[in-house]
Amino acid sequence: MNAGGFVGTLYISNDSTENLTSAVDINLEGTDYARVGGLFGSVETTKVAMVNADIGACSYSGIITASTLSWEYVGGLIGELGFANLGGDMSQCVLMDSHASGSLSASGGQEADVGGVIGEAIRGNISGCTAECDVLASGDSGMVGAGGLIGDCRVSADNCSALGDVSAVCTQASDISYHPSAGGLIGVLQYNGNATTCFASGAVSAQGGYTSFAGGFVGLQHNTNTLNNASKSVGSDVSSCYVTGAASASGALMQNNAGGFVGQMEVGAIGSCWASGSATCSGDPGWFNAAGGFAGSAYEGSAITDSYCAGPVAVQIGDASIGGFVGRLAGNLTNCYSMSKVTLAGTTNVQQDATGLVGTIRSTPVVRHCADMCDIGRGYPMFVDTANTDNPTFTQITNAQLSKQATYTGWDFTNTWMMPASGSAYRLPILRGVNEKAQSAMPMPAHLK
Repeated sequence: MNAGGFVGTLYISNDSTENLTSAVDINLEGTDYARVGGLFGSVETTKVAMVNADIGACSYSGIITASTLSWEYVGGLIGELGFANLGGDMSQCVLMDSHASGSLSASGGQEADVGGVIGEAIRGNISGCTAECDVLASGDSGMVGAGGLIGDCRVSADNCSALGDVSAVCTQASDISYHPSAGGLIGVLQYNGNATTCFASGAVSAQGGYTSFAGGFVGLQHNTNTLNNASKSVGSDVSSCYVTGAASASGALMQNNAGGFVGQMEVGAIGSCWASGSATCSGDPGWFNAAGGFAGSAYEGSAITDSYCAGPVAVQIGDASIGGFVGRLAGNLTNCYSMSKVTLAGTTNVQQDATGLVGTIRSTPVVRHCADMCDIGRGYPMFVDTANTDNPTFTQITNAQLSKQATYTGWDFTNTWMMPASGSAYRLPILRGVNEKAQSAMPMPAHLK
């Protein structure tokens, strides 16, 4: 069933839909396969050819509640974007310059995707949209995705923001596919979906399931592509984005993953991004808790470049893979740094490498030109380079050197990095064009003064 404040299903061809506003509260109960949106339950096409259509300058303010039997897609504006039941191509459809506010929740059976603007985005693009919605997705099985902007994102998001708190809950844990994924902007990012010049600021939590994923920006950066009967791994990219909200993961049967920016990164790339919020895991899962100031876990096929994190990292109980930057690393890191404070309380088996940047190293990841400024009680920062796996280097540096551009060998200070202006509170490298004002105003941590 499709339900929307304006219409249940919007069929598009090559025309534009603009300046629509709704403030209708929506409550849907007791049905299967529900697509619910503040404006449209579903935006789709019956055309076979390419569709070029825009949806712009639209808004919704209200409360949406869905309690159904299975398969829920709930969004502040659109429940599901991009369904093409005759194989039409909606890749050029754009949702732009639109806004949603209020609160959204979905609960029930198998699978639920809830987003401040779109529940599930299959095809199309999103640009210049803002969500100020608190989001809750709850299900008893399958993948449960909650995002401040998009619950399940398979499209491009550009220049968007999400300001509300986000929660994903999975009440059963009997299968490895049962997991909640919560992200400040995107719950699950997959199928070549990507995000550029976006930010999120809400508190994020993921609870229960077989494994849980919570990230200040993205909960799970997923690698399986089954769209249109394909069977290959693809990468999703994130660039020039930032997050200020906290992320917490708890209550999973086997593994909790929490990262200041991304909960778990299975494939793809993240570049020129920063995170200042905390990352916390709690509970005693069968495997471990993975917590990192930037990423909870980063698998083979993933790469993080020119990024940094500042928020505290904590594991409150159970086995722990905890790092100032990444909790569990099998991918690659280049030109990154962390100044996070790492805290352990009630942990029984702690895995943390000698630098503090990474909790557990798996496979043969490469860490290049990365600065470990973490507060782990060591007393001094260092540069880490493992490009030569037989002879990795760990170079001790002083706090005074951290504020010198020349210290950061191999970093691009022409196009990517810059030093804050003289007199700024912050004295470490910041990213060009990624809210430089907010970066420069961050306080220097006491252990680096």
